[in-house]
Amino acid sequence: MLAEIRRIPVLSREERDRLLAAYHHEKAKIQDLRDRLEQLTLREREVLAHLTAGRPVRDIAKLSFVSEATVRTQVKSILAKLDVTSQ
Repeated sequence: MLAEIRRIPVLSREERDRLLAAYHHEKAKIQDLRDRLEQLTLREREVLAHLTAGRPVRDIAKLSFVSEATVRTQVKSILAKLDVTSQ
């Protein structure tokens, strides 16, 4: 017959609970970031893509056929929606 299998926990209950809490915390942070990104308009997403590519406001304005002031306003809106203080 088969020998009796003893179950030996790999993690303590406390460690498991700590890891699960950390996982849920990180999952909530990621969802919060996704929710903020979804608030951006299509135009703001385009500007953000230019910014992440390292393009300065002047170049973004030229590429988009708008004034630098317009791009700066869009950047301010992006920063507010993403709840960040600087580019």
